Amino acid sequence: NYVKILQHLADQKTMKLNKQLEENKKLSKEIIEHEKFKNNYFVNLSHELRTPINIIMSTIQLISLNLENNTYKLDYLHEHIKYLKTNSNRLLRLINNLIDITYIKNGYHELNMKNYNIVELVENVCNTVIDSKENNDMNIIFDTDCEQIIMACDCDEIERIIFNLLSNAVKYSFSKEPIMVSIKSTADNVKISVKDSGIGIPKDY
Repeated sequence: NYVKILQHLADQKTMKLNKQLEENKKLSKEIIEHEKFKNNYFVNLSHELRTPINIIMSTIQLISLNLENNTYKLDYLHEHIKYLKTNSNRLLRLINNLIDITYIKNGYHELNMKNYNIVELVENVCNTVIDSKENNDMNIIFDTDCEQIIMACDCDEIERIIFNLLSNAVKYSFSKEPIMVSIKSTADNVKISVKDSGIGIPKDY
């Protein structure tokens, strides 16, 4: 009986160790996946930040060089200012997104809810992207089943979300098929969709 008790205790200890090993393996795998995702995120973020910074710096260098040589033409001033403004705003959006991710992760993010015409908000973003130099001549078709929908929302967040979706649609669409932006409303909900012919967003995201 004494031997059986010892064997039983040994078996229980072995089972606990095996269970702990499995849990440690699972935790280790999750940590590795998390680190991989984080590293990929920062690599992509660095690339996204570098692009507008390079454009801003090269535009400033071009202006400075022409001013030093007294060859700068004022006809180009508005175009250069537009480059600087567009890419400064792009840089600011990226930084704001990064700050928001930090706030959300720590549970501090709050929405500033006010009544807006959501149709006008989305349409304005579409027009901004259409007018942007980064648009690559993509055609954006805006469709709504209602001209005005007043609803409580965070204006800045809605604009940022739609702009991000449209920017990605433009960036990753490899055909000239139009990007479709639609707003559909019911008594209880408003559905905004952005559809393109690009590579799509992985289901995991």
